[in-house]
Amino acid sequence: MKDDYHRIALEGIRDIASPGAKAEIEFKKSTEEFLAFFLPTRVHINALDLDKFLILGSRGAGKTYLFGSLAKSDLQENLLKFFSRHHPWLNRTFLIVGFGNIPGIEQGVFPPLDVLESLAGDFKNKDKEWRIFWLGLLLGCLLRSGGILPTSEAIPEELKQSVRNTSRPSEWIPLVKSYLEKIYTFLDELDCYLENQNRWIMVIYDGLDKLSLSYYQLAPPIRALLSLWLDGWSRWSRIRGKIFLRTDLFRGEFLSFPDASKLKAHQIELSWTPLLLYFLVFKRMANVSETLRKFFEEIGALMGNKHPVFGWLPKPEESSFKKIIEEMIGTYMGSGPKKGRTYNWIPNHLQDANGVIMPRPMLNLFHFAACGRLERGIEKLRGRRLFLPEDLTGALKEVSEHRIGELLEEFPWLKLVKTHFQGLLMPVKRDDLLERLSFAVRSHQEERWPSRDPVTIINLLCEIGILEERSDGRFNVPDIYLFGFGMKRRGGPKRPKHGGKQMELAR
Repeated sequence: MKDDYHRIALEGIRDIASPGAKAEIEFKKSTEEFLAFFLPTRVHINALDLDKFLILGSRGAGKTYLFGSLAKSDLQENLLKFFSRHHPWLNRTFLIVGFGNIPGIEQGVFPPLDVLESLAGDFKNKDKEWRIFWLGLLLGCLLRSGGILPTSEAIPEELKQSVRNTSRPSEWIPLVKSYLEKIYTFLDELDCYLENQNRWIMVIYDGLDKLSLSYYQLAPPIRALLSLWLDGWSRWSRIRGKIFLRTDLFRGEFLSFPDASKLKAHQIELSWTPLLLYFLVFKRMANVSETLRKFFEEIGALMGNKHPVFGWLPKPEESSFKKIIEEMIGTYMGSGPKKGRTYNWIPNHLQDANGVIMPRPMLNLFHFAACGRLERGIEKLRGRRLFLPEDLTGALKEVSEHRIGELLEEFPWLKLVKTHFQGLLMPVKRDDLLERLSFAVRSHQEERWPSRDPVTIINLLCEIGILEERSDGRFNVPDIYLFGFGMKRRGGPKRPKHGGKQMELAR
């Protein structure tokens, strides 16, 4: 029976994350399963404020999770009902997807990448023509939405018929240019109609990094979209946008957006505290496994009643979370305090150089730790203990590799940095970094580097959160990136002696 408890509980912890904990995979779950995994936070509530139309977050912060929750009709009903307690106007809001793809949502609505690439190549004045594109796409998405729109004579029939086919922009862009005044007349009329009906329309956007294969070609379309909705915020009161955007794509030097300062009042960044991250992890554990739920009940760490929408909830108290960690892993990451308190060790080793921690690495740490312990065997486990400290240190390498893989999708040039940073011993002197980066840039001149100046690259690596400069002038790399880059640190954490690479999630 003891072995059954450990095995079943570890299998449950393994299942709190799909491989890589990617939102796109989790959207394939049933509505009940998805909502049991979803944790609405105060930041989510603030992000749905009427005046916030730019929602920033790094990869893994939960942008696509929130976007998809609003975009999928089966999830939307439950979530809008919950969020409307804070924003009553949501009960009278129509949600329309302006761009972005989620499994389960109608596919083929938006132009594929190669069409967008070809289109952008033909643009002469990119900012102006991308704005025309976004305006036409907005009109098309509104017209496709059906009965929520009033009858209007403002839009000519040929434009209506063309722009409804939102996946073929080359056919409707010339018409949008021709009927620009009529489109704005229609949108102004729609805004007045919605005000009279006491209703709103919210248009949501995600996946803007999929607009081009080239990182450097993303700036014009993103800049044009932000400009359109910044102007729209002051023009319309009932037509609102929500743009989910990666934080790095909003850098001033990247966008060169003249009115970027005006966006500060309309933006919010998705962020997570260690307390919220533990809440998310333990909420998933309580809902994925009856064995784990009973474990929480036995130590007094579970709320009494099951939430009708979000399932079982752990007590949102730090004392409860510490109790779970102490029972599950132990108070310390070794024989005593010198190795660090486990509760603090976990977030401390998952944060980047800016002190930011993402949900995905937190979920992956427990996922890979459970996979590793199941692979190595449960014979050493005693009582309620489910992990040994070495399970977490071993999983940290897997988490780091996954995180680097995510960054390579955002910054392809990092693969060359990774190659030339292999084997570096942390902390490292500035001159050593400059030497390696200079050699990398000279050796790969065909690569689209963000800059050919090594100092600028170091500054960008600090901004991303990969590097941090210490008071003595040397640079350090946090563990969340250290192992994925193949770097080393003196006196690194003890790792499992066998088991090799952690096994992936078994289904």
